[in-house]
Amino acid sequence: GAKAVGIVLIVAAGAYQLQHFHRQARALSQPLDVTQTTDYKAAQFLDRNYTGLKAFVSGETGTWLNAFTDIPQLNSGHEPFNPNPVLDAVIYAIYSDQNAGDQAAAISITWLKAFGCHTIHMAPSRIYGQIFGHPHKFDGVLPLVWHDGNAAIYEVPQRSKSLAHVTPASAIVADAPINGLDVHEAAGYVAALDDPSLPDAPLTWINPGEARIETILHSGQVISVQSTYDKGWTATANGRPAAVTRDGLGLSVIHADCDGPCTVDFLFDGGLERKICRILSWTVTIAALIGFVVFYRRSPKPTA
Repeated sequence: GAKAVGIVLIVAAGAYQLQHFHRQARALSQPLDVTQTTDYKAAQFLDRNYTGLKAFVSGETGTWLNAFTDIPQLNSGHEPFNPNPVLDAVIYAIYSDQNAGDQAAAISITWLKAFGCHTIHMAPSRIYGQIFGHPHKFDGVLPLVWHDGNAAIYEVPQRSKSLAHVTPASAIVADAPINGLDVHEAAGYVAALDDPSLPDAPLTWINPGEARIETILHSGQVISVQSTYDKGWTATANGRPAAVTRDGLGLSVIHADCDGPCTVDFLFDGGLERKICRILSWTVTIAALIGFVVFYRRSPKPTA
């Protein structure tokens, strides 16, 4: 009857859909030698030649980069939980060059240097096509150090490989940029980073939450760390507590108050917010275990 016909039609429709899904899955799941992909080749090049140095890596290559290497990135294509809102404007400006005119390359370089990037990878997206407003803006401006097809990596000259820098307190960016074209204060900060008269400040990571900085500091100078500020970061300078503040770019500034050789320990302890969250997490876990035990003991036992 009608019921049997309906069942047959539903099964036929389901079989057709299943066949369609199977065909699509086979098309998307082809065997691949990952070592022959441009994503892998770019990652290996950066790992060999710019070990541990921050990079701006575009598109899907950025998404896959840290599956192949530990190269730190300015961005990786997805920013929903980015703790530094300034980066949204910066990354948009580097990609789009909207209203930048003939200053497109100069503005992008200012941002790359301000955030400690030593390289920038540029390539079209396999999904969205060309994602840079001016994909050749660095030609003849920055050294081209690698290319594979239409993918290229340019080197961004930096005076120091460290993420920590001694700068005059007056060079620290005070106000957040109003948009990605607002590089006035950032340019002053970059000029301080490039100043050869200022001492180096080598930064060594002891573990992901602890670093040591060795430098020479004098009155009126601070240590800028090109790492996003968080209340969980603390510092000691020559064994004494040192204040850590946020600059206008969302980066960390250590007020070491040294006059001469200065050893700074930069430590992430989680801050009050994370400590409270850990306490609450353990409280909920213990309460759940107690509730389970009480419920088990009060449950009626089966009778013979």
